[in-house]
Amino acid sequence: NNEIIYHILNIDEHKPFTNNKINNLIEMINPKFLVYEFITTSLEELSNFIKIQDKVLGL
Repeated sequence: NNEIIYHILNIDEHKPFTNNKINNLIEMINPKFLVYEFITTSLEELSNFIKIQDKVLGL
């Protein structure tokens, strides 16, 4: 259903985190793996999102 997909994308836009406070949450959860899941329109945009996410996570 398109309405459900629209609602999900409004909750999670699949864009990189930009607030460093996310690191506190990740530390609390302590995952074995962290998967980046982005929606992009080009490889250039994907590369940019990865750079932003890596910077915020201190990688």
